Amino acid sequence: MLCWLVAAPALAQSAIWPGATLGADDEARNAIRPVPDNHVQYAGRFAGTSGTLRYYGSAASFDNSFDYHFEVIGTVQRLQFTRGNAPLYAGVHYMLTATRSQFAEDVLPSGVQQQDLKTHLGGVGGSVGYDSRTDPRDTRVMTFLANATWFDRILGSSAAFGKLDLAGTFSAQPGRLWSVGARFDARSAWGDVPFFDTPYLAMRGLPARQYANDVVVLTEAEAHRVLNRRWSAVAFGGVGRAAKTWGDLTTVPITGAAGIGVRYLVVLETGMRAGLDVARTPDGSVAFYLQSGASWP
Repeated sequence: MLCWLVAAPALAQSAIWPGATLGADDEARNAIRPVPDNHVQYAGRFAGTSGTLRYYGSAASFDNSFDYHFEVIGTVQRLQFTRGNAPLYAGVHYMLTATRSQFAEDVLPSGVQQQDLKTHLGGVGGSVGYDSRTDPRDTRVMTFLANATWFDRILGSSAAFGKLDLAGTFSAQPGRLWSVGARFDARSAWGDVPFFDTPYLAMRGLPARQYANDVVVLTEAEAHRVLNRRWSAVAFGGVGRAAKTWGDLTTVPITGAAGIGVRYLVVLETGMRAGLDVARTPDGSVAFYLQSGASWP
């Protein structure tokens, strides 16, 4: 049960609106239902949202970027299977969304196709994962998730393309006051991928969707130091690459960001913390992030 509750929000969010979270005017409906066999679980999510996003294109330049209005409504339906108390799990899913994009410019930016402005995306896929957590307060945790989805016209999609996501995290507590963590994330897409669904580097300090391409890989680390009963400090940093193919990853420049933050222990019983992070972006500007709970899923 724990594995699905951890993995589901990330899957649903990336399927409904890449790089966005639901706001005050958005709607979402969730259903989590155990099947009579307690090793099988069904979960469903229905959501709709809209907002303004920025398209950077292949140049990843703010000066040559374009704002556009994005609307989406859709659903993700998933079955997950576990075996006993083993930390391994597997699942199958189906997703269907309807999207609408609108640019202010009369001429579409390079890389944006007319057919991408109003689309239906229907895809089916599967995933396998590992999660060592048995308690939310575990201090040594290792997770891994591999998720693949294929979109096709026979599944209700306007375009045919595929997506593969590989993600892993590790955290440990080497001392009474110290804890450390690291994560790895690799994503790829192929086929007629809509411009708004291209993989991108998602990390504190990097503008959402600025560094996007068919293949992206990143790694990020974080150190956490307890200051007193309630307050603690964090330092983090990461690097990544975005390329057209896997083979091109070694030829493109490395993009990185780093920062510091503070945390306040909100709930003593569960160890839940909330706070603020400040990151330095690649162009030298500063970005702020409100955090609640773990830095990564």
